[in-house]
Amino acid sequence: MDGSNKHRTNIMETNQPFSWRKNTPKERAAMQNERRKRRRKARAANKEDKRRKALLALEDERAMTLAKNERLLHLARNKMDKSNTMENEKQAHKDASISADQPVSHVKRSHLSHVKDPSGSTDQPLLLGCGVFGRCYKMYYRGISVAVKQFNTHLSSESSVIKEASLMKQLDHPCFPYDIKGDNILLTYKNTLFVPVIIDFGKCIRIQEARRKVLSKQEQETYKQKYTHVAPEVVAGTHPPSHASDVYALGRLLRQIATKIGCKPLLSLSECSLKNDPNARPSLDYLLVSVKSLSS
Repeated sequence: MDGSNKHRTNIMETNQPFSWRKNTPKERAAMQNERRKRRRKARAANKEDKRRKALLALEDERAMTLAKNERLLHLARNKMDKSNTMENEKQAHKDASISADQPVSHVKRSHLSHVKDPSGSTDQPLLLGCGVFGRCYKMYYRGISVAVKQFNTHLSSESSVIKEASLMKQLDHPCFPYDIKGDNILLTYKNTLFVPVIIDFGKCIRIQEARRKVLSKQEQETYKQKYTHVAPEVVAGTHPPSHASDVYALGRLLRQIATKIGCKPLLSLSECSLKNDPNARPSLDYLLVSVKSLSS
């Protein structure tokens, strides 16, 4: 009987609901400290995030300011370079006009000595080439090898001779050869290479003196047949002589060379230089680089 009641009492105690006990003061203090620590960590993390964002914004602002300053500096340098270029061109034109008015110094014939032509039977100077207006001989001037041009008196006047000599003095100034063709190119052998040299600057003109030609239709046809190296826009009178017209003349010369040696890349390069539109032709610098690349 007693055992049965004891067993029944244990069952009743086991089926009672769970109840929370109250935290002790020590436990409550520990929990508060833990909450304070979490809040401090959150505040510190938030503060660090704000500081990091502020630094990134400052770096972005500095980068934008630096890029802006670089652009302004670039624009200022371009403006200064353009101004200096214009001043240099003005000074070059001024120097060229002054040089043109200066008399050409005369050379005493006694200072010239002949180079005997090894193929000739008589004591004659070495003939380098000849054209309509005269002949060029190799001679020595005070021990220096020079080319001496002897003009035909019935086709050349003293003023035209002086003009050509004056223009040759100004070859460092902006000008157009205006007469580039095979007859006006000499080859000199230097350091195991043949180096071309332009001669005959009788038709050379300065940039500021370039003028359009005025020719009748019949004169234009005659000009095209007689002077095939002259650019079509110059013959037609739509444009004055320019660097583009020199490129056209050089293109004619390159085509002759390419056809002679059978070089297709050089022939293709010459065709680009012979376009009717002067603005579609390559620059002289481009031709120089392209020709050099073919020889390398």
